[in-house]
Amino acid sequence: MRSEGEPAGLAWFAYRATCAWIYAADSKSTSPGDGLVNTFRCTLDLLDALDDAGGGGTLVTLLMTALDDDASLAELRAQVRDAVAEIASNGP
Repeated sequence: MRSEGEPAGLAWFAYRATCAWIYAADSKSTSPGDGLVNTFRCTLDLLDALDDAGGGGTLVTLLMTALDDDASLAELRAQVRDAVAEIASNGP
């Protein structure tokens, strides 16, 4: 993955989500601390990109709030769904 670089456009979202899954798996095996930090970093990257693409600029803030509040998690989920729909409607 490193030798190819990050893809552009919508493929970037799938790439970063894949990276997050790899880091999450790593956190369960060889490197718990690094895997967890890198998974969270990928999540923040994805939310930032969704904000830039139409998420309203609040997704990262909602994530931080949602870590302590289930109602905020539901709001975050709804806004992520809306941002993804916005990206999908704009096409590649």
